[in-house]
Amino acid sequence: MKIILVTILLLQSISFLQSKNPVPYIGNPLVENCVACKFVWENIEESLIDSSTNFLRANDRRNPILTAQAFQYFCRIAPDIFFEPCNSMFEKLFFMTQDFCAKKTVLEICQKNNFCPT
Repeated sequence: MKIILVTILLLQSISFLQSKNPVPYIGNPLVENCVACKFVWENIEESLIDSSTNFLRANDRRNPILTAQAFQYFCRIAPDIFFEPCNSMFEKLFFMTQDFCAKKTVLEICQKNNFCPT
C-alpha cells in the first residue's frame, strides 16, 4: 500500500510540475494536502457506493453521519504521511461533509476547502 501511495504522490507532483505554476513535489505541504484530500474523499465515495446497501445508488441524498464515520475510518488507516492533512481536514470536516452531501466532486471539495490549488 505504501508503494501505491508513493506512486500517487509522485504522479501528483509531476502534474503540479507540468502546470503553469510549478510547485515543488514530495515534501511540499500543498502537494501532500491535495493528495491526502483526494485519497480520503475518493475512498469515502467508493466505500459508500460499494457498501452492501448501495447507499449512494439507492438514495439520491448522502448521509452526513455515514460520511463523517467513513472520514474517521480512512484517516485512521491512512499512512503516516497523511497525519497532518487529516488533522487539517478534521478541523473542516463539517464543511467538507456538507459539500460531499451536496454532491460536489472530490476535486471541488478539496479545492473549496483549500487543500488543492484551484
